Amino acid sequence: MVNLTSRQIDVVRLIANGLTNQQIGTELGISAYTVRSHVTNIMDRFDAVNRVQSVYKALQEGTLNVETCNNSSSSPDNTNGMPEGRQNE
Repeated sequence: MVNLTSRQIDVVRLIANGLTNQQIGTELGISAYTVRSHVTNIMDRFDAVNRVQSVYKALQEGTLNVETCNNSSSSPDNTNGMPEGRQNE
């Protein structure tokens, strides 16, 4: 099992909610550069090739659960789950 710090768990939870590095930084009060560093470390720990795979592996290993992800106070501000700018496609 992969052990993440509490901050890394916060970051991967917010990734699961679709937030960008900038949005995660704003939410956690850290810079986007620091978020990127956390994301890189998370991907290394999970031996993941991208952010999505990191979330998948965190869910698989029980580091995250669906309820934790869905109960986040932060989620993209859109109504259809599409990334910003693609909502009208």
